[in-house]
Amino acid sequence: MTRRGEPLGFPWSQLTHICLEDCSLNDCHHILSQASTAIACTFDVTRSSSLEPTPVSHLHLQNLKLTSAVELRELWDCLTCSSLSTLYVEDPQTHVHGLLEFLSRSGKTIEDFTLDSSALDDTQSLACLRNMPILRRLTVEEFGTGTQFTDRVCEALTLASEGTMSPLVPNLEYLHLIGASFSHRTMARMLESPSGFRPIRHSRPCTLSLCET
Repeated sequence: MTRRGEPLGFPWSQLTHICLEDCSLNDCHHILSQASTAIACTFDVTRSSSLEPTPVSHLHLQNLKLTSAVELRELWDCLTCSSLSTLYVEDPQTHVHGLLEFLSRSGKTIEDFTLDSSALDDTQSLACLRNMPILRRLTVEEFGTGTQFTDRVCEALTLASEGTMSPLVPNLEYLHLIGASFSHRTMARMLESPSGFRPIRHSRPCTLSLCET
């Protein structure tokens, strides 16, 4: 980028892996709209900028990592990634409706999801997870007063609810929670699979990692 924030005449369409630091929302939008062959993109967004509401539909992007000090809603609103398998978002200002809209369009192929420094509540978390039906790996670090991983969410993730034969994310193999708001009693119920709750039946080992802050 130039000092004025204008995109350089760079052959973005030839790149498959892109990592850009200290960029703006407009930089992200421009690169994603031009880098049609990219399969992995990492952006550290430090500056806000107004985006023209031009939709960007990326057919090949598989890995997207966004760390941000500004609100990402404008980017979520116009971006669709139909082949996305790994999504990492570090955004203390997560705009849930923008993220939900993005996941409703792009979440069906996501297998690995990390939400760092999140302040969502448990209802918002469940809404996000419902849009990722084949999710296998989930990492979440709560931020501030966020209470997204309450007992309600933990049970929905790992226990089959009444009237259903599988939990919310039936293919989950790896769950890493940092600063989660669940109780030890709920965790024991899930691990012991007492009467009234059907245990998860995995064909592969499942890893559970917990860290309280």
